[in-house]
Amino acid sequence: LTGRVGREQWQAIGRLAADWEVSPTALVLTLFAECFGRQRDARPLSLVLTTNHRSRLPAEADDLVGPFTSSLVLPLPDTLARPLRDAAQDVHRELWSGLDHAAVSGVSALRALRAADRSAPVPSLPVVFTSMLGAGRSGADGFASAVSYAVSQTTGVALDHQMWEQDGELRLRWDVAAERFRPGEADELFAGFLNGLLSLSDRPSAHRSMNELQQAYFVPRAVTPAGEWDGCQVHHSFDVADLDLERLESAWTRLVAAYDVLRTVVTHDGTLAVSPHVPERRVIPVLDLTEADDAEAVLADLRRRMAGRAFPLGRGPHSDLRVTLGAGGATVHLTTDLTILDGRSIHFLVRELFRLYADPGAAPPPSAGHDGYAAAQKELRGDPGRPAQVEHWRRRVASLHPGP
Repeated sequence: LTGRVGREQWQAIGRLAADWEVSPTALVLTLFAECFGRQRDARPLSLVLTTNHRSRLPAEADDLVGPFTSSLVLPLPDTLARPLRDAAQDVHRELWSGLDHAAVSGVSALRALRAADRSAPVPSLPVVFTSMLGAGRSGADGFASAVSYAVSQTTGVALDHQMWEQDGELRLRWDVAAERFRPGEADELFAGFLNGLLSLSDRPSAHRSMNELQQAYFVPRAVTPAGEWDGCQVHHSFDVADLDLERLESAWTRLVAAYDVLRTVVTHDGTLAVSPHVPERRVIPVLDLTEADDAEAVLADLRRRMAGRAFPLGRGPHSDLRVTLGAGGATVHLTTDLTILDGRSIHFLVRELFRLYADPGAAPPPSAGHDGYAAAQKELRGDPGRPAQVEHWRRRVASLHPGP
């Protein structure tokens, strides 16, 4: 799996990291670790980080050929429960604490654990994170731009993440042992990770208050642990003949640019944060079920996971767009969050998505904007008849019968 973050977006991520006083590697590592919590149960985890002893050697060591690679076992907390800035700072501290003690490799640390207690279980560490940012000289005069294919394989490793800078962009590659994941899971993880990077912005978000119903949706997400059916999502599936994935990605990106509700996330403190940043693209994972043993079971599991898990607070985007391929063709799956979209808005956006898909030259209708909505709400609150309506419902609720 390969991807990239364009020059402007990568520069914006660098500025954001500097503002938060973390390294770009720590910020990317935070989103990388969190992509597992978004797809599975959020919990603390440990990753293997690739390190290199060349940094401890003279500059001339860059021209030496030899086995200078080492490793670092990095335990990380579940950071999804915290705002992203706090999470990135936590990971930054953990990362530098580990690097400060990197003279002892991860292999040596695990061997010491095993030697101290032969009966102690050996932790499974199937995920490796390799950052080549700032590692030696720039590859401008090297062969990186000429590589047409590359893959790595390590015993016991299910996923090996690698990243480096090339032509001012961030380049990403995941080497995956597909048999260690359920069908399509690695593509889902990669798309979620990359979309998270593309959604980051160093420009300040506008903050808006939630209405009463949005607050009612928010409270359970804020006070109870994450789990199945813990949010308010709406899932739709649409069969599309001869699907053009690039046209679908373009149509969705134009929608995101036109309607700021698709750039809105619910924060940990119960406000709506509206980003001015429009991601350069939306990565849509594709799951091929044409040769699956039980395609219907896989589809049912996909829909259950898309509809049954709330979008993490403070993380964008608050939408999920995927494609499955089956014997009958392509199916587009879209999940939206009722905390930021009502039913009529969802139907409008779905209609516009496929209108823009069918006509790449079309433009979305202009949005009335939040100011118009706020003015209408203010007028409603000032209605002379409102006190009587409030008193009516106060009496009714006082004698309310329980539900069935």
